[in-house]
Parts: sequence; structure tokens; C-alpha cells
Amino acid sequence: MTHTLVLRHHHPEGLDISVNGQPARHYTWQWLRDHSNDPASVHPDTMQRQVDTFLLPPDLHANNTRLTETRTGQVLELTWSNGETSHCASQLFAEVAKPAAPDHLEAQQVLSSSRQPWASAGTLPGLPPHSGPAVLADQEVCDSWLNDVAVYGFGLVANIDPTKEGATA
Repeated sequence: MTHTLVLRHHHPEGLDISVNGQPARHYTWQWLRDHSNDPASVHPDTMQRQVDTFLLPPDLHANNTRLTETRTGQVLELTWSNGETSHCASQLFAEVAKPAAPDHLEAQQVLSSSRQPWASAGTLPGLPPHSGPAVLADQEVCDSWLNDVAVYGFGLVANIDPTKEGATA
């Protein structure tokens, strides 16, 4: 299914985007750069993100944004203040804009009240990394890591096999 994006408003801190006629949502520049899904941003085999968000300048912003049509649907093209260009497929925004399933609404309300979003490396919490093998093998460790993702928007994992075989294990 193709999705229709409309760029609603540019802000100094981000961009408002509407998907399929739904109300616009605000996306920060940092989030858009981190979630770009072009081959330079995401490894094509392992799907590992290749953008080190800790190295992004705090004042990163898009100098130019435009929607392009491809054979798979619309793509948001962003030309960044540091000279890089990245792309976000409309499917990404459609997934983010999807309403939560009714059985998850209560949990989502609890999590949203405890969320602590970050805007730059200077505002990051001092999260300890979780052991990758333990996240995969131990439900309690996995739940702790998932809680970090829910509260902070990310969780740290260490001791992961960086090879293609390790990424698909």
C-alpha cells in the first residue's frame, strides 16, 4: 500500500508531517536523521543503523526537504546542514502514525507518563548497556531493555556479534 505524505510545517527543531490525511505529527531533526532508511543510513544486509546519533551536531537541521515519488511510494528527501542527504520512506511515517491496538492502550498511557525524551547527547540519561546474549535469553533482562526503549526512546546493548551471521542468529 502506498501512503500519502504532506509536509505541513517546518520548525527550527523539526518538521510536521501528515500521513494519509491524519493530523500532522511533529518529528525532530535528530529523529528524522536517526530514522532515515536509505542505504547510507541503514546497512542493507543487517538492517543495522549506520548513523552515530551521538556524533550528530546539536544544531543539525534540514536546509531542504522535498517529497519524491518512487516505484514503491513517496520518499522524504532531506538535505542536512552538514551537507549530507538522507531519505525516509512513507512507510516509516505510516508505521509511526498507526493507532495503538486497544489492548495496549493502558500500557501505552502508563509508559507515556514516564517517558523522558532526549533532544541531544547532553540530555541523555546514563543508561548501562544490557548484554546482548542476555537480552535474547533472559526475559527479565529483555524486559529491562524494552523499558529503557519505552522510557528513553533507546536502549543500549553490548556484546553483540557484529557479523552478518550474528545479526541474523
